[in-house]
Amino acid sequence: MYKMQSIKSLFFSLCTIAFLLLFSSESWGQNAAAKRAYNILDYGAVPDGKTLNKKAIQTAIDAASKNSGGKVVFSKGCFLTGSIEMKSDVEIYLEEGAILLGSSDPR
Repeated sequence: MYKMQSIKSLFFSLCTIAFLLLFSSESWGQNAAAKRAYNILDYGAVPDGKTLNKKAIQTAIDAASKNSGGKVVFSKGCFLTGSIEMKSDVEIYLEEGAILLGSSDPR
């Protein structure tokens, strides 16, 4: 009798662990897939290599952070920026032909 209860308990534990692993994998995948893209052009960035795009880039980063993270996308072009503050769960993504150019201008 005791052996049968141990087998049932072990079976229940294994099923619970399998369910939790399956559930956590699906939910993580859905969260990763649900991350939105934030193109800096939509926030006013100008890809000319001369215009300081710090505010547009930071606004896109802040928007992604506010919405639980996402990908800040730099399209083809040269984007001049000063210091930016990165946030948790925000990814910087440079498309082919995109250049992120740093500036020492404190503005």
